[in-house]
Amino acid sequence: MLGGAQVLDADPPVLRRRGDGARRAAALVGMDASGDVAAEVARRGAVQESHLRRLGLLPGGDATAPAGVRVLDGWWVHGATYDAWQQRLRTVVHELHARDPLADGLSRGAARDLLAVPDEPLLGAVARDAGLEQRGGQ
Repeated sequence: MLGGAQVLDADPPVLRRRGDGARRAAALVGMDASGDVAAEVARRGAVQESHLRRLGLLPGGDATAPAGVRVLDGWWVHGATYDAWQQRLRTVVHELHARDPLADGLSRGAARDLLAVPDEPLLGAVARDAGLEQRGGQ
């Protein structure tokens, strides 16, 4: 006897809060059987292209990012997440400068922790696009 199954979510999110299971079930019911790469990137905020391929969301050689997704150093980043990172970084740097104008600036490690950026090279792009300068690890 042969059988089969179709996996809609090969890497599901952790369900921590009451009602998370029901909300995830509702999302899966409305999901296209071939997957939705834009929705997956939006759910995660940032995900490596190689992970999207392993999940079967980028079949073959198709690596065209959908609208609202930025591709940076092999990472696919949800546009709203990227914009939020920029805004948060600008705000914190300006607040630091207002409190202590002689401070060297925010360290790269503190900035990465603050934003929860998943990979170091992404932080450079965020800082640059936020209009901030980087020098000496600050």
